[in-house]
Amino acid sequence: MEKNEFLLINDLIFQLHTASSLTQVRTIFLQRLRAIIPYSYASFFTTCEQDGRIMLTDPICNPPTFVKAEQQYLALADVDQTNWILYSTETALIRESELIDDRHRLSSPVYRKCYSHYNIYDTLQMSIIYEHRAYGVITLYRTREDGPFSADERIYLRAFSKHLNYIFYRHTSEPEPEDHSTRISKLAGSYHLTRREQEILGYIFDGQNNQEILEHIPITEHTLLKHIQNIYRKFQVSNRWDLLKYK
Repeated sequence: MEKNEFLLINDLIFQLHTASSLTQVRTIFLQRLRAIIPYSYASFFTTCEQDGRIMLTDPICNPPTFVKAEQQYLALADVDQTNWILYSTETALIRESELIDDRHRLSSPVYRKCYSHYNIYDTLQMSIIYEHRAYGVITLYRTREDGPFSADERIYLRAFSKHLNYIFYRHTSEPEPEDHSTRISKLAGSYHLTRREQEILGYIFDGQNNQEILEHIPITEHTLLKHIQNIYRKFQVSNRWDLLKYK
């Protein structure tokens, strides 16, 4: 593993554990994973139970336009030959092209109806399961031009499974957290933040780094650093990690 890859993985794990909701977890994961495991399209489903059956629902996709394909998939999910991973007792990671030959896979109703338009060829899929309960499914898609997923990339995706499994369990077993904007407003009042400091605190709590914050706020990097130092001083902390404990 290259040093840069290690740093990207470490940063992504940190962002996942500090995310305030499962929607944020799923969005951050797909966006940042792309720098570690390149893909053309990706989706992150959650699950629900209906009449004793585990059903996929509420896809978040990257790019967002791919949600149309996954919504079409929901109507055909019952005939998908990889649906068994939802009933596994532990996390499963599969590459569909290794399980089903090209002739059957690329001529299936699921492929023709949902994915042929996108020229998808290879898929990498992982279930989110904690204590025998399925919470969701991640699927990464590549075209023929992209090439197949490698063994190392499968190891990288698997490395996130324990974190995602526990994060989903934690978020669904704990009481619903206070509304994000309400929490920011209360902290701003308690710690006497200016309007700009409150805005920056919100972006920090959203897991955005300095460069990403500067894309939202028309100020210089030097000014941003001064605002962040003022926030640290008011909260009596010295780094982002300690600040995020107030989230």
